[in-house]
Formats: sequence, structure tokens, C-alpha cells
Amino acid sequence: MSALLQARASLHGGVFRHAEALACGFSPAEIRQALASGRWVRVRRGVYAEGAALPELGTLDRHRLEAAAALLVIGRPAFVSHLSAARLLELPVLREADAPVELTVVQGPSRRYPGLLLRPAGLDRSEHVWRHQLPTTSATRTVLDVARSRPFESAVVVADAALRASLTTAEPLSAWTIDHHTWPGIRRARRVLEFADGRSESVGESVSRVRLTAAGLPAPDLQVQLDLGGGRARLDFLWRAMRTVGEFDGRLKYGRAEDLWAEKLREDRLRALGFQVVRWTWDEIWQQPGMVADRVRQAFARAARG
Repeated sequence: MSALLQARASLHGGVFRHAEALACGFSPAEIRQALASGRWVRVRRGVYAEGAALPELGTLDRHRLEAAAALLVIGRPAFVSHLSAARLLELPVLREADAPVELTVVQGPSRRYPGLLLRPAGLDRSEHVWRHQLPTTSATRTVLDVARSRPFESAVVVADAALRASLTTAEPLSAWTIDHHTWPGIRRARRVLEFADGRSESVGESVSRVRLTAAGLPAPDLQVQLDLGGGRARLDFLWRAMRTVGEFDGRLKYGRAEDLWAEKLREDRLRALGFQVVRWTWDEIWQQPGMVADRVRQAFARAARG
């Protein structure tokens, strides 16, 4: 790629138009040869990127290129938004690997194209930022758009993560729902915001909260520091009145034998203080949340018996 074309691509987040390649001196035959050889790759019709780095790109960077290409082809002012903005803001997206690029456009109807969804809406100046060289909705607006448009569980994962990373706070989120109370999906968004909690430290903890609540369990306290009489322990979930601790074991906590031993001693101290301890994995809460909820209820019953 010539220095001039590379400079053009850098202005668009790493992609360039067919017309720009022609303007930089590449002939149609040279463009065809670059695509055939894999030196360039077609990201969208008439929009290309250098091919050498693509195999090494992660999910975020691939989606960023696709969003950059979409912005080039639609030909009107737009912003990366909804789940696509969540990706660019490096917020977790729950099992949405094949989701289309989502853009908010300031004019025109809602349209769906292969791999692209356009959503018309107004944006205040404070509701967009530049992220990875692309115009993107702000964290606050992104959380709200996801909360209005996605299933409850997916929206909670995004909202929890944004609050945890201090990308937004409850005050502007709540104020936005009041100011835009007639917008579609506002009731859904309010439910998400009422449930969201930045103390959830992982996707697994957010999903656990949603699924255990849906199973009828009372809301636990989160990330409680408890004195064990020989040190302090931070607990993922605590049902204090039921004397029950819940631990999501999705993290790589036990990379060494001494870590496993320390965790056993910690659990022994909790039991000595009269607490029941229930652990579950990602596969269990994802595939069998009812079983996990039953184990927690059984722990409540054991604690009640003393």
C-alpha cells in the first residue's frame, strides 16, 4: 500500500474506498490483483483493508474494521452505537459474536443490510465520543441504547461493566430515562438500571445475579468483606440473613496448588463461623441455573437448621 493510501485509510479507522485506491494511482487491475493475492481484503462492498494483519486481529478489532467500513458506505452522518459501541468501549458483550454492526443515523429510516443495522435517533453533543478513531456513542448513551433494545440479561452485563469501570454512573443514566420518558424501550431500560450493579466483577457474576433472581432467590449482597478471625475474605455473594455465601468459580483463581489450599482454608473458616458455602461454574449457571438455585436453597435450609 502506498504512503498516500495508508494515510487515507488511517483517517477512516484502517479502511479505504475503491475510489480512494484509484485516486492514489492504483489501476483496476492492480486492485483486483491485491484482492486476489490477499494483500487487501474486502470488508464491505467497495471498502478494503490491508490483509496482512487480519489473521491476528481479535474480535474487537475485526468489529472495529467492520464498523469503519459501514460508516464509509452509508454516506450520511452516523455513529457506532448499541452493541457495536459497547465493543468499541471494551465492554463485554454476551455471546453476540454474529451481531451486525449497529449505527445510529441522524436522518433517514431504520434499515437492515447484510451485517449492518441502521437505527435513526437524535444525539446530543454530550452523547458521542471518538473511540478507536470512530464516532461512537458515549458510555452513558450506549448503556441506555443496549438496555432499550437487548434482552434483559445481555443489557445487565453491559450496564454492570460500565458502572464497574466508572465509564458512567447511576445519576446520568436515571436522568436520561426521565428526560426521554416517551422513547421506545424506556420501561425496559429502567428495569435494567434498577438491577444493574457495578460491584459485579465479571460477566459470570452478572449472569448469576440475573438467573438466580429469575429463579426466585432473594437479592444477595455483593463483594462483602468479612472478618474471618485470622484475615478478611471478600465474598462474591452473601445472603446474610440465610448465613449463606455464594461463589462464582469462573475466574482462574487456583493456578497454583497453594491457591487451592488457601481457598480451602478460607472456606473452612467460613463454615466454622456458621456459614454455608455454595460454588458454581460458568457452565452450571449458563446451562443449569435451576440446579444452582436449588443448591442455594438447600444451603439456606441447612443454615436454618443450625
